[in-house]
Amino acid sequence: MGIQINGQTDTITAIDGSLTVSGASLPTVTNLNATGIVTATGFVGNVTGNIIGNVTSSGVSTFTSGPVLIGSGTSTGTASQSLQVTGGAYVSGSLGIGTTNSRTKIEIVGGWGNNTEGSSSLRITANDIIGAAIALKNAGGKYWNIYNGGSGSWVGDGNLGFVYSDGINAASGAKVGFNSNGNVVLNSGSLQTNSIVPLGGLQSGVTAGGVIQFQHYTNSTRTTLSTASSFLLWSVGNFVKASSNSVLYIRGQLVFGDGESYNMGPYWKIGASGNRYDGIIFTHYDSDNGSAASIKVSWHIDAYYDTSSTGSQAIEIGWSTANGGSDRPGQVWNPNAADDARSRQFSSDVTIFEIGK
Repeated sequence: MGIQINGQTDTITAIDGSLTVSGASLPTVTNLNATGIVTATGFVGNVTGNIIGNVTSSGVSTFTSGPVLIGSGTSTGTASQSLQVTGGAYVSGSLGIGTTNSRTKIEIVGGWGNNTEGSSSLRITANDIIGAAIALKNAGGKYWNIYNGGSGSWVGDGNLGFVYSDGINAASGAKVGFNSNGNVVLNSGSLQTNSIVPLGGLQSGVTAGGVIQFQHYTNSTRTTLSTASSFLLWSVGNFVKASSNSVLYIRGQLVFGDGESYNMGPYWKIGASGNRYDGIIFTHYDSDNGSAASIKVSWHIDAYYDTSSTGSQAIEIGWSTANGGSDRPGQVWNPNAADDARSRQFSSDVTIFEIGK
């Protein structure tokens, strides 16, 4: 059966709903509406309907409106996105996002979005309580995962964790991390800002005798003292103990002016240690026996506390007399020029070291 199309006589064959046009070359067909299968060696124009099968284009294919849906006939509703791919995509070469000349497998060009959300270049959002992560795998199949912890993560909500896996066994928890204060977090506690780790102390197995961390505390506020039988002089601060296999070593010196008593039960306390009267002694300097104001008294602390407790440990220093009598080490704590015009501001200092055992 011959049908003339635009001056050209060709053959049309219909089999099982399929339509094949064979014969000599047809002039350009600018628009095509089809409900069946269309096979063409070349086509310029609009296609209305569904294309089932493979589409091969040797030239440039241009879609002037969208979205273009691949793998699904249903739009997700993201009208602002021109391309929707359902079921995955494969890119054999380089992929550039924000750039037409990717120099690596994936290159993203962007910048800093804002101080609330951060980068506008790449964002990974979690859909569970563990957190958002990125995995780094070496050629041997071993993984390091870097993740922003969620409420169900070991490293803690909003903290940055580093997790290792050998690629066979499940990771047991973060090896090390950083909390929102910038402190180093171990899998048994945390290290504070002034931490030093000269002997591998970042490991959960601490080297015996190695300094895991230290923290220094200073008080340089001149304070007038009253007499009391028991008095908390200085709430030094909180020390976060990292390891259960360590001791805390405390060293310190407190300075008093207008010295009064040497026998009054000075104590130090760390965490649940209770009042400890060991390792704290008096020294004094009497430059003029006729002037009480010239008598400087110091408490020196050189002691250690052995505990398996980890986490925050409150540090306190004070006095408690054995017989309940009221007393004080001096009239002034941390004296300055108000006590003697020649004097600079004195300070009291305490340093806590965490040492492996």
